[in-house]
Amino acid sequence: MTRVKNQPGDYPDLAMESLRLVVFARRPLSADELCSALCVETRENPFAFDQDNAPDIDEILSVCAGLIAVDHESSITRLVHKSAQEYFERNQSRLFPDAHGVIETMCLTYASAARPCPDLSGPFPFYNYADQNWGYHHNLQAAQTSTEDKTFDTDTMLPHINSSLSTETAARLGVDQLVKDFGSMGSALGWAITALPSLLAGD
Repeated sequence: MTRVKNQPGDYPDLAMESLRLVVFARRPLSADELCSALCVETRENPFAFDQDNAPDIDEILSVCAGLIAVDHESSITRLVHKSAQEYFERNQSRLFPDAHGVIETMCLTYASAARPCPDLSGPFPFYNYADQNWGYHHNLQAAQTSTEDKTFDTDTMLPHINSSLSTETAARLGVDQLVKDFGSMGSALGWAITALPSLLAGD
């Protein structure tokens, strides 16, 4: 980790953002998914999506100083050693505080800017992961933090993801926030009602 942190410029940030995704993603990400996910600029407040911000996979491998590898047959990214996975998980609170909350917001930010693409090699290869797994990261983060500490802002995010998330995911999001966040009841209820007819119709 010393080699990673002692790099010049923004390289340490890129390395840590890459490692966060590889270590804490629900499933292994392809090289294209990883690069595309990093279009989300997590140092912006709120997070921002910039498709021109995607790094090259060779750049990611370089700044991660040999900690990440890519399977040449499947293009799946992984940590080089199992011991590295155990190290990062053991030191999550120090190295990657709020890891799942950050990934959740990355997923929602990405989905709000992207369009559904059936081909994972298309222009938004991280879309399917973002749409299907933001709730997984939300639940893990919620389990680690109190309701008062959570940073997910329903009133801010819901209007921007209206046309981006799948109908089923949108409905789940509205109902989940209705139950868990009474301060956002109006937005959540309106969202769920809007999505419900299409969901029941199997859209």
